[in-house]
Amino acid sequence: MHSTFSGDGKLDSMMIQKDLSKKDMITCREDVFEYLLEHDFERRHSFEIAEFVRKGKASNEKFSAEWLEIVNELNEAHIPEAFIDLCSHIRYLFPRAHVYRDALNAYWGAWFKIYHPQEFYDSYFKICAPNGLEIAVHQGRDGLLNYKAAYDDLRIQQENDLVQEKDMIQAPFQIQVAEEMFRNGFYLSEEDCFI
Repeated sequence: MHSTFSGDGKLDSMMIQKDLSKKDMITCREDVFEYLLEHDFERRHSFEIAEFVRKGKASNEKFSAEWLEIVNELNEAHIPEAFIDLCSHIRYLFPRAHVYRDALNAYWGAWFKIYHPQEFYDSYFKICAPNGLEIAVHQGRDGLLNYKAAYDDLRIQQENDLVQEKDMIQAPFQIQVAEEMFRNGFYLSEEDCFI
């Protein structure tokens, strides 16, 4: 599943619990559209419903009246309740091309990580590291430990804030990558920092 809601795993587990077949699963916005076409919905109307779901309107209370009308139509067409329920929990669905691009980027990243790990880590921390992490990584394990302590303090301070900076959201994953790099015996030199 490639949607805003899927990151916490709830939607994926819903798919498993409802015992949906692969053809019934929603992985991108085109899946909703094609599923409705297969169930004899008019092309234009299928697209409108798919866009409604893709934009998260089915899960938004402001659009509950419209969603209720759509659900009635889906029920009349004998669309499985599990599919309708999944649609009602999606906050945003990405297009299929975006999913393919992300899969290709993951493949390239994995290839570089296996065959050119030093270059992978050098590039990763130049491009993806949030404020301060790149410098901390260049200082070695001690720098990373100091960064983690500072990050934990800042996270506790922002715990009650509804909006977090992008760096704060991505930092735990990037700290894991830095720890993995050190575990695998790779280090970045100061020279790499300014290339």
